[in-house]
Amino acid sequence: MLSFVIHYSVLFVICAKLLHHYQRSWILNGVIDISKQVAVVMPCHNAAETVVEAVASALQQSAVSCIYIVDDASTDDSFGLLHNLASRYPSRIKVLQTPVKSGAAVARNWGVMHVNESIVAFLDADDVYRPHALDAAVMAFHCIPQLAMVRLPLHPWGVPEKYAAHEGFKRAWRSVEMTGAGNMVILKTVFLAAGGFPQDALFRRFGGEDAALGLALHDTVMVGTLFEDVGVLYRYKSGSHCQRLLNAHLFQHMPEGLLQNHLDEANAVTERIVQNLKRMSGVLAGSMGKVVPLLVEEAKA
Repeated sequence: MLSFVIHYSVLFVICAKLLHHYQRSWILNGVIDISKQVAVVMPCHNAAETVVEAVASALQQSAVSCIYIVDDASTDDSFGLLHNLASRYPSRIKVLQTPVKSGAAVARNWGVMHVNESIVAFLDADDVYRPHALDAAVMAFHCIPQLAMVRLPLHPWGVPEKYAAHEGFKRAWRSVEMTGAGNMVILKTVFLAAGGFPQDALFRRFGGEDAALGLALHDTVMVGTLFEDVGVLYRYKSGSHCQRLLNAHLFQHMPEGLLQNHLDEANAVTERIVQNLKRMSGVLAGSMGKVVPLLVEEAKA
């Protein structure tokens, strides 16, 4: 995990209770249908013990159209389990596979390339959506045209006592919620404009590609938070982004081998993503549907 400071100045906080009020009144009037609007992308590596539960929680979401699961060269029974699920739900589960272990960033990016839906949600193969976890997020996109991404709450599951009992845990956990991938619900167009999760070698070594993308999005587009909503049951995993972030925030323990030049490189990646998004903003601000003749002149020596 390479980025430890969260910039909150550009975040737009959405009140979950207000959105739920709109959801009830608008759906009853038949104005907005939230069903089958979201594609869930799930990376999976050796998650045979948990992936079926994760997939089941996504299938139960009325907002979900299809689940794209990318098996990242698992060596356990994950791939077989996923194929069994896909055979039972052929229209709602698509299974992809990387030929060699490539990491979560590659798996997520590859999954998004197959998505037809306009909204993408990311869920890890060992986490679980609570009932109706995506409803308010879909409503938010309908109600707020400027919204680019929504972050769902992550409810800690199995976090060791040394973290959970720490006086700074609540604040540290908010950083987990603001930088992880497993609670992101994002417009596909925005995700692609950003270039997806960065796949630089630096992140394969230390992790943190989700934080690099998250920080860039927070600095350039409107991000809504639904931290009072039902959200995701987030299973604590040793060696995860969550563990690295908690160690850094609560105990000032940095990943072994992490040097200042690595942090500088990570910040440069975040800035690269920011520039990707700003460039697209400039393109869209230009004359729409206009063909402009371009002339090339050879410069005289």
